[in-house]
Amino acid sequence: MSISISEPMRIALDALYEGKPAPPEVLASLTDAERAEVASLARTARVVGLSLNQPIPTSEMESSALARAHEEMAKKTVTAPPSSNTNSSDKGTPPASGGNNDTGNWFTRLFKKSGG
Repeated sequence: MSISISEPMRIALDALYEGKPAPPEVLASLTDAERAEVASLARTARVVGLSLNQPIPTSEMESSALARAHEEMAKKTVTAPPSSNTNSSDKGTPPASGGNNDTGNWFTRLFKKSGG
């Protein structure tokens, strides 16, 4: 399968490839179909060029982003007021002592109450 490209279209595509505008006389000599194809290729080249200019994430970039995220989380933990954990009026958090002892007994207590 062979594709034939007219000389004006080849010149226009070469200019597009080089990032230069095609000469006006070349654009004027293109057929409507060729002009539409060149315009479509120019739009595609623009999108591809924009996406090619984006850096491809490397493992170094990912690890540095992960390290920054860990640093930010550590800063938030350090800057949290310590009194919020020891506030006795806070009923939503279990007390520090004995809070973990009751975690396995809720199921047993539930059925003892309902059974007897």
